[in-house]
Amino acid sequence: MVWDHVVVRSSRTTPTKRDNIMSENKIHLTESELRHVIEKVCRSVIREELQRYLITEMAYSLKDYKDNVDSLIPQIVENWCLVRYTTLSGDMMKNREHWMTELIAHMKNIAQMKLKNGNSQLTKQNAIYYLWNRRDIDSDENVIHMHIAQKFEKEGIKIHGKVYSEVIRDFKNSAKDIINVLVSNSYSTIVQYVNSI
Repeated sequence: MVWDHVVVRSSRTTPTKRDNIMSENKIHLTESELRHVIEKVCRSVIREELQRYLITEMAYSLKDYKDNVDSLIPQIVENWCLVRYTTLSGDMMKNREHWMTELIAHMKNIAQMKLKNGNSQLTKQNAIYYLWNRRDIDSDENVIHMHIAQKFEKEGIKIHGKVYSEVIRDFKNSAKDIINVLVSNSYSTIVQYVNSI
């Protein structure tokens, strides 16, 4: 152990010849120097333990991860479609920034979630694909309509028409891109993607 090689000496005395012979392979430190070394080592150990604790405590089991992601999917669908609507129609532009901000926040929440026992991008991607598929929002335009119709009506947007249908079709066709952005774990990628909708 490293402490077997440390000799504490008083700061007022100097080592004698006998002390030097007895402790050739030892480090001589004053009490204040030793205190400083111990504090430094303790801080380092505490930092490492805290980091390990935060990684495991803030990480979700796969079930909890899926539950948390699933709870955010409706808001992502709604806000993605609202942003896309403004792009296609040029209408409701005063609300576009608000919807983009909400979409970015929800996507960022998912991107920042960590999994216990590894944080594999593939595991996250498969989990989100599973949830997307379970809700049929990657294949059924009627299901997407059911997700967004009430929100669109609340915002005063007509839910019948060419632009509305195009929004739904675009969302369905963008499922893979959205999921890839969600597992990117990159805020700048999310912002760039949302700006391109």
